[in-house]
Amino acid sequence: MAPKKDPIRKKIQAAKDIRAAVLKELDFDPLLDADGITVKNMNGDVALNGTVPSYLQYLHAANAVKRVKGVTRVHNHLAVAIPPASYRDDPQLTTAANNILAQTVSVPATVRASSYEGNIWITGTVRNGFERDAAGQAVAGLTGVRGITNDVEIFSDVEAEDVSFLVQDALDRYSLLPDDSDVMVDASDGTITLTGHVSDWAEERLDAQRSRVQRRGFAAIAAASVVCVPADDRADAITAKLLAAALLENGIDAWVATPDSVEQALKAVGAEGGLRAVVVSALPPNAVAPARTVCKQIRTSSNSLPVFVGLWRDQADLERARERLETAGASGIVTRFADCLTAIRAVAGENAEAGTAARGRPAGHPATQA
Repeated sequence: MAPKKDPIRKKIQAAKDIRAAVLKELDFDPLLDADGITVKNMNGDVALNGTVPSYLQYLHAANAVKRVKGVTRVHNHLAVAIPPASYRDDPQLTTAANNILAQTVSVPATVRASSYEGNIWITGTVRNGFERDAAGQAVAGLTGVRGITNDVEIFSDVEAEDVSFLVQDALDRYSLLPDDSDVMVDASDGTITLTGHVSDWAEERLDAQRSRVQRRGFAAIAAASVVCVPADDRADAITAKLLAAALLENGIDAWVATPDSVEQALKAVGAEGGLRAVVVSALPPNAVAPARTVCKQIRTSSNSLPVFVGLWRDQADLERARERLETAGASGIVTRFADCLTAIRAVAGENAEAGTAARGRPAGHPATQA
């Protein structure tokens, strides 16, 4: 009878295999110069560190890692180190960005760009998310770009029922989900919500939140200390749920509300007297504009409740983002789950005495700043 393999050794070997596979994929990708990239892996949680010579390679590196089997999460800490030959000053970049936007047929003339220290800021209005994404993709490949902040806003007169049908039909048409999938599509107030089960890196942690809701029902939201709200799309919704799961794991009761139900959620939780803070989850580059909208919506229900905005990747111009979000009612900005946990603990408290003190702090109190 063959001896059983040590489970610890198996995990160590699996981690080594994933890291090796990631390195191979980065080296294999013809669009990447992986010489300056280092990889760390912890049970499928992969972190990229080092430098790449362009913003486009910054994006390609994360996408390459996501293709590798066994990867459950990607932390892209790469810095864009522009070579001297590729440097463009801000006037040059602003001109180049606006030229490429004007030459891209999928980007309307209402979209404009400006540059600050190599970071492109895109603003304007479009009819749908495809046009907004097209604007970001158009400027991503420009020489000299260090980062992109896409603050283009979407205005559409398409009925929510039509959107739900179109998205569901697209999911079926593209075979993105198995035939027996329970994923359902719902559209409301410009937000598409997908519910059900998927097989991706988020599933294990999301199941903890789902089972908790199934066990406790409405009591789950009534007892919450923190409400997590996605700013815009499905990626924001996933990070909001992951954050709620992380808070639960650290002893902080949390609930996820959709943007269209946030006012109802705040009333339900506030009625129990346990609410301590709201976190708006927003993934750059399309982050600041929708997060501002949610912050303003929250402020119609509460002027004193601490509202943090989680920009789950360092913004190209964090101070500009902070200023815009604070004018919309945000109390602070965090860029990592760990920082968010620290900020929440500062207002929620680890014990009854700290919790009592937190109740008296206004939204702009220094203790609420991340």
